[in-house]
Amino acid sequence: MKLKMFFGLLIMMHFISLYSQNAQSIIQKSMDAISFEGFEMTSTLYIYDQKGNSRQRTIQTSSKQFGDVTKMVSRFLAPPEVNGTSILIHDYENKTSDMWIYLPSTRKVRRIASNDKKGSFMGTEFSNGNMSKPELQDYIFKLSGTEIYEGKECFKLEISGKSPEIAKMDGFSMQYSWIDKSNFLNLKTVYYDQKGKLLKTQKFSQYKKQPNGKYFCFSMEMKNEVNGRRSVIETKSFTLGSGKKEKCFIPASFME
Repeated sequence: MKLKMFFGLLIMMHFISLYSQNAQSIIQKSMDAISFEGFEMTSTLYIYDQKGNSRQRTIQTSSKQFGDVTKMVSRFLAPPEVNGTSILIHDYENKTSDMWIYLPSTRKVRRIASNDKKGSFMGTEFSNGNMSKPELQDYIFKLSGTEIYEGKECFKLEISGKSPEIAKMDGFSMQYSWIDKSNFLNLKTVYYDQKGKLLKTQKFSQYKKQPNGKYFCFSMEMKNEVNGRRSVIETKSFTLGSGKKEKCFIPASFME
């Protein structure tokens, strides 16, 4: 009897391991599907209040990979009161991203603390953490099953931080993502706060396949389910590859 229980436990552990690996594989394929070595784009950021009134921001973004580091700089072009404001992000493979912001009014570059992922990105419903790649080693991924979302069969993934510190830094305790089974593209993610209450809903749409076989999302929305505000980023132009040199992706470049 004890021998049967032992082998039963081994079989159970084997299936749990496969289940976990499957979820990890899905999220990795999802990230690979939208990974680029470089691009140039111009986007419009729409910021809506609870009544539907909106403000607009025009942003120019460049991204390029240097070794195992992906560097991205976004410059606000309009309206005049934000012209020149810039965000620089260095995404690493195995450590927390570095982020800096430049404000023309002060002519100073300020480093954004790595533990401020939950902070608002330029007064929008997107957080600083939404602007950079997640460190996969910091999270636990579980496959909750499959669901139909907008007519597409999706994997539903449950994602949580490996520690209370990570959850506090992110500003949410749990998130669920709906990943299209046909191409591994993320269609929707919902975030829950520390008390388990629905906090935000993020939707991704207008994916377009690029010449390199990867996909780019031309429309992204984040809605705050608590206060009713939402923010939308719509990409107006996108070019694969970037001719910018590495010196364009350092904090000192803002002062030039």
